[in-house]
Amino acid sequence: MKDIILMGIQGSGKGTQAKFLREHFGEKMKYFEMGGILRALQATDNVLGKYISYYTKNGLLINPAIPAGLWRVFMETLQEGEWILGDGMLRTLEQTIQIVQQMRERDRSFVVVCLEIPDEEVYKRLTHRAKLDGNNARKDDTDAQAIKNRIEAFHRETEPALEWLEGQGVLVRVNGMQTEEEIFGEILRIVEK
Repeated sequence: MKDIILMGIQGSGKGTQAKFLREHFGEKMKYFEMGGILRALQATDNVLGKYISYYTKNGLLINPAIPAGLWRVFMETLQEGEWILGDGMLRTLEQTIQIVQQMRERDRSFVVVCLEIPDEEVYKRLTHRAKLDGNNARKDDTDAQAIKNRIEAFHRETEPALEWLEGQGVLVRVNGMQTEEEIFGEILRIVEK
């Protein structure tokens, strides 16, 4: 079994697939969701919370050293025989290189699964998600400019990371426009090879 790192633009279905994978593999799979961790940090009334809040509210990417440092702490918590399910922490080339180096330092066998959807679908899914969540909606899902900024940041910052991962032989691209069940089946085939 390989560690799994889910990647893709916001709204691509990473959270849904992470839920399926956690239910399927159970306690042996340790989940790290960067977005949830950053949202918890931004809710704190300190300089880090304010920094993260400003960047996420405006659809911008935070300094890559922050996610890489959080990932390093997470890696220290792992016990023998536990697998990793990472969600949403590979956003820039610098951050991706740092996290992949940490995986390789620990001799982790892993695959990065990128869920791909068109930009128009991102708008559709994020605005739909905001409507479903109502008053609890993420602020960056309700602002059209923030969504536009997130899409532009993905193309500018994350696509070079995807190309680098492809060159490393660890990236598998999955069509995120399939049904949730079809995507899940494809991910299982990838990680159980």
